[in-house]
Amino acid sequence: MADIEVREATPEDMEWVRGRVLESSAFSIPHLRDVPAEMVREAAEDDFERLLNSEDRLVILIAESASGERMGVLILNLDHRSDATGEPQSLIEDLDVEPRFWGTPAVGYLVRRAAQVTARHGLRYMVGLVSEGNRRTLVKAKRLGFTVERFHLAMGCTPEGPAPMPGREAEKKAHDISRRKRLKKFGRSLD
Repeated sequence: MADIEVREATPEDMEWVRGRVLESSAFSIPHLRDVPAEMVREAAEDDFERLLNSEDRLVILIAESASGERMGVLILNLDHRSDATGEPQSLIEDLDVEPRFWGTPAVGYLVRRAAQVTARHGLRYMVGLVSEGNRRTLVKAKRLGFTVERFHLAMGCTPEGPAPMPGREAEKKAHDISRRKRLKKFGRSLD
């Protein structure tokens, strides 16, 4: 699957991009949050609309197979600033690959192009967010050259004070489902 091209999205791609953003929203739910997936999907739709209507410079990249099939998408915000240093940097707002292309190098191609776009715009850093429980994505990100720079802390709160985070039921942890089970669902195997 080495014949992957990465290009900027066209208006004809936008409905597909919206679908990928909404479909992948379940993978962004931190595993300690007890929130309905539909609520997260609605928030993802609102956030997508906000991004498209903002004045931020966005670059939407599409990974495409040699046969012209859309494989994945990366939405890059070039107007982000580090909340730690104030430096301008790019932010990966969303990154998703169609399930039938999981295991292909599409993510690597998208990240490489996003890094190139970031540098061409005079920015030295590109950042992204990964849920703590999404270890597979964290490992992949490190392999692609990302470094863990900060930790995001969260605490449950009650009128009495601190409380444990409620957590999600195992079957609702989208990123915790084994790759073998996910691929089987889409008619592919690891073999």
